[in-house]
Amino acid sequence: MLLTPASGSAYTLKQTEEGERVRWHEATVALRLDPSVRRAVADGEADRAAEMAAEAWRGLPGVPDVVIRSGSASRPGFDPAQELQDHGIFLVEDMPELGGRLAVTVATYEEATGRLLDADVLIDGERHFAVADEDGREDRRSYDLGAVLAHELGHALGLGESAERGATMWPRIRPGDTHQRTLETDDEEGALAVYRGLVLAPAAGCGGSSVPAAAGWRPGWLVVGLGVLGGLALLALWRRHNRVGAGRRGANRAGPAPAGSVVLAAAVLFLSAGPVPHEEKDPRVRVARTLAWSRLRDRLPADTLTRAIDDPSPMVRVAAAAVLESTGTFEDRELARNLTHDPDPSVRRAAQRAMARLSTAPPAAALPASDPAASEALAGLLDGSTEQLVGRAHTRGAAWSGGLLGSEVEVTGAGSTDRFLLPGGCLDGICQRFGDVSLPPDGAEIFVAIGAETTPRWTLHAASVLYGGWLGDAVAVELGAHPAAADSP
Repeated sequence: MLLTPASGSAYTLKQTEEGERVRWHEATVALRLDPSVRRAVADGEADRAAEMAAEAWRGLPGVPDVVIRSGSASRPGFDPAQELQDHGIFLVEDMPELGGRLAVTVATYEEATGRLLDADVLIDGERHFAVADEDGREDRRSYDLGAVLAHELGHALGLGESAERGATMWPRIRPGDTHQRTLETDDEEGALAVYRGLVLAPAAGCGGSSVPAAAGWRPGWLVVGLGVLGGLALLALWRRHNRVGAGRRGANRAGPAPAGSVVLAAAVLFLSAGPVPHEEKDPRVRVARTLAWSRLRDRLPADTLTRAIDDPSPMVRVAAAAVLESTGTFEDRELARNLTHDPDPSVRRAAQRAMARLSTAPPAAALPASDPAASEALAGLLDGSTEQLVGRAHTRGAAWSGGLLGSEVEVTGAGSTDRFLLPGGCLDGICQRFGDVSLPPDGAEIFVAIGAETTPRWTLHAASVLYGGWLGDAVAVELGAHPAAADSP
């Protein structure tokens, strides 16, 4: 089975270590199609494929428009000395950072805010690409460039991989496949989730600003209050009208003062009472129920934890984060991420602690290594490897080289220490990530496969289970033996 995020959606979002969403703050993102891509396919086909991919992501409310421009782009990578970056789509060869993948999006962003500064799509020049015919005929010998670029532009907008097989962000494609040219509901919902709560600035602006909703604000109470005041005003006018009429007629008719008093008293009581909670009024009861979830989940409602995350009381939401920190699994990171944007600082701190632990927590389930999906994941990890080891990872530093950021990761295990240069990392408040793979968390036990001509590949390791890392977020593999003894399928 494929393991999907606990939120019920198959999409994933790129996040900083602090839980901020990685996204643009501008309304338009322009990428230049480098001439190297045009030389890889028939005349004009590269431009058609790129425009087709950009068009797939246009029109979503609140999501930046992707524009494809002509002309040579600057070399792939981010230059920290430049204020404005020239995002591009490139065909590259002999680049170990691709790791055998068809294409990789290199995203550069601010560490504190997640604001994207640069995005470059790198396509493997050693693969054969084409564009399917307009009548739908597919070339089973080539990868469809439109489908590949549509997937990578999703990464450029801030989306991660999806666990839904039919989605554009599904991480695998076969020669001739074209279905990823068109977005599925999961892709659209993911893009909307990336930019939810952000006001995009014009292309020439200075950046966007986040507009969070005020905690506890209920627009409905304003409408009710205005309605009550309007009703009282009408009653006052009615009373004055009756008094004037009665004076003219010399009558002694009683005015509607008692009715107005009753309405006013009812309005005061109604507004002061506030909304009736969906559970017990005392939040301490809901806190206790949430904390009991880890031990009594078979006796409590299945949605106890998700309801606690949406509870109006910060105490209950803190309790939910504590449960995730103590008993959550790798797949529960999406629930914790939902709390890292909470308006209450105590909830955010608890959620960040949960995220730190969940990043290395074992998965809830794993596929046996004999399963075809697991074999495919292991083949990608172990392909061409000449050495395999298990050890604790620690990042020792990062440096820029030609616009690309690399980090030195030290792995200590079995009485020896090895150091590897892995793509990506953070330096002086700027981070860079190659595809969906970030650096291994410090102190995490990882399995490293070292190839003769490729960048070392790694994945988290616990109790003979490999998960995360190059295997992605959707597949975990149960080896049943020490990884060093595992052969490539």
